[in-house]
Amino acid sequence: MDTEKENTTEVTPDITDTKTTDSKTDTEKTTDNDTQEVIEASQSIQSDKQPKETKERFPFVFPGAFLALAIWAYILLLGSSGFADFASLNNDKFAWLSGLLAFLGFGCAAVSAVVCVKKGRPKMNRYFYALLLSANFYFINEFCLYLVPSYIANDGANLRRFIKPYFPNILLGIFMYFIFFFIAVAFTKHKLITRILITLFSAFFAFYAVLQYYIVHFRGGPIRFADLANVTSAGEISDEYQFGFSYMVLFAVADTLIIIALTFIIELSPLEHPVKNRSIGAGVLAAMCVSFYFSAEAVYSYGLNNRIVRLNFSLGEDTDTYQDVGGLLCFYYDGLKNRIKVPDGYSNEEAVSRLEKFETDQTVTRKPTIIAVLNESFADVKHLGDIEVNMDYMPNIRALKEDCIKGYVTVSPYGGYTCNSEFEFLSGNSMYFLPSGSAVYTQFMDQPQDSMVSHLNDLGYHTVALTCCRRGLWKIENAYKQLGFDTAYYSDNVHLTNVTEINGNISDDSIYRRVEKEFERKPKDESMFVWVTTMQNHAPYNSLLESDHTPIDLASPANDQADIYLNSIYQADKAIGDMIEYFKNVDEDVVIVFFGDHYPHISGFYDDMLGSNLDSLPIEEFCKSHQTPYFIWANYDIEEKENSNVSLNYLGIDLMDVCGLPRSDYQNFLDSLRENLPIISSFGYMDGDEQWHKRSDDPAHDTDEMKDLRYLQYYKIFKQHEK
Repeated sequence: MDTEKENTTEVTPDITDTKTTDSKTDTEKTTDNDTQEVIEASQSIQSDKQPKETKERFPFVFPGAFLALAIWAYILLLGSSGFADFASLNNDKFAWLSGLLAFLGFGCAAVSAVVCVKKGRPKMNRYFYALLLSANFYFINEFCLYLVPSYIANDGANLRRFIKPYFPNILLGIFMYFIFFFIAVAFTKHKLITRILITLFSAFFAFYAVLQYYIVHFRGGPIRFADLANVTSAGEISDEYQFGFSYMVLFAVADTLIIIALTFIIELSPLEHPVKNRSIGAGVLAAMCVSFYFSAEAVYSYGLNNRIVRLNFSLGEDTDTYQDVGGLLCFYYDGLKNRIKVPDGYSNEEAVSRLEKFETDQTVTRKPTIIAVLNESFADVKHLGDIEVNMDYMPNIRALKEDCIKGYVTVSPYGGYTCNSEFEFLSGNSMYFLPSGSAVYTQFMDQPQDSMVSHLNDLGYHTVALTCCRRGLWKIENAYKQLGFDTAYYSDNVHLTNVTEINGNISDDSIYRRVEKEFERKPKDESMFVWVTTMQNHAPYNSLLESDHTPIDLASPANDQADIYLNSIYQADKAIGDMIEYFKNVDEDVVIVFFGDHYPHISGFYDDMLGSNLDSLPIEEFCKSHQTPYFIWANYDIEEKENSNVSLNYLGIDLMDVCGLPRSDYQNFLDSLRENLPIISSFGYMDGDEQWHKRSDDPAHDTDEMKDLRYLQYYKIFKQHEK
């Protein structure tokens, strides 16, 4: 028993100790758990106070799916807008393709927007964004320059031009845009200023692209560097054109608005260490400009040698050159290269000495009234190609035979730049030696010019300019002053009565009635020269004429604008016929010289008529697009003849001979050239063997006659009355 108790006693403490230990362990566990919870809670509070780390949704440089989808949306919608324009002009041809591209394009745009919403605000390197903007506006401008519906969709060769026959032109074109956008992103850390600069550049390039589209559409040629001097003139006639709806223009505007919106949405990479980066940026900008200049020189030289660059005034080649080279890049070349070249070995003393050899007696034995008519866009399209028409659209001029010299005169412009035709006729100078695309009245008329006008003044004539144009058009008010007109009438003081309109413009008949009144009120013993310019046939040709004005029906090639144009020509022919009848019956000697200033640009008409583009014709055929009807008629006996081997700068010589008036020394000089240089114009010349040659901008290719003309023309325009 004692043993059992002892054993029992020994066991009991063990049990007690175990319970105690277990109790302590539970307490410790509870304490530890509480402590852990407190620690976790504390960590949670601290975590809440600290900014949460966000996972970069977009890579730093390439915004992945968003960028890819946005680019595809851009390409598809751009193509859709081009084919939509084409479909609207061609009985919905390719409309299905436009719709398909639009569907896919809007689909890509929608998905890219969803990606942006889901993934968060995209972040992009600022220089890469500048590169994207450069490519964007480069291609916008190229599409607007191409008039996609009438070029790419119709002609695979022009698609090759869009891709560019010489790839460095594309790289240089984008590089040129990049220089501007680099300026916007490289010099300021202020986000708002950067975004404002990007917005301004974007708006400017979009405006340039849209303007390019309409200029090509209206005039048939691109914006030239010389047009910077013609902004006022463009404003003078802008209300005569209708800026119709275009899907390409709509896309360009929408694209620019989206670009501006993205500029304020996208998070551009910061500009670290602004002062240091500005210095580096300035160095990089200078290096880019130098690199661009020398690269452009090399590419330009290659373009000249391979006939990619053909800056001539034909407008056909102008447009081709701008398309082959790129709009903004070619504009740069145009401005940099088109400069007046001083003839080799030039001196004023030598020029005066050469002219003195051609001085003649200035005795006047006959002084008829002279009426010179420049008729706006008056051309004989049958001279250029075959058309089917129900009746003759210029019967009066074709019927002129008695006491008349007539034919076709070669003029420099096509589709516009009337002032150059005025200048060639009145001055005797040629556009061949002036920069391609020049507008003489706005660029080179800053001093008095010896001309037919000043010569007639010296012979005792009262010289009058009479036009229904505004004073600011081609700056004609200043030009007429420098040419020496005694009196000039413009739209604000010409005081026409019983005015009628044809083709939305003042009719030729209204102008000619005003000429007759000017003749009637002059003193009997006064000799008068009247210079008349008309506007009736001026583009655009989309105004319906009254029914009795539209007897002409153009059957082939069918073209609504050409139909309206030919009916306007018919009325112009009738009006000049009526004026001739009037002056047949006056008891004073009268001479009338009449010519068209240039062919009109009617989109697609000549291509359909000839089966090819004008600029693809050999020069022997191409020259016809620069040859307009002319005649010199007198109400007294003169020798009748037909002559089409004459350019506009020589026509004044024939006029003086018909009038029996002495020529000026410069006219005598010009006449000495005609045997070996019967025609010279902006796009080329004809030699004494009646062989045509294209224009060369290199004076080394001049013939002897051309060298003499270049020399004295430089003196007459720029040095004779230099201030």
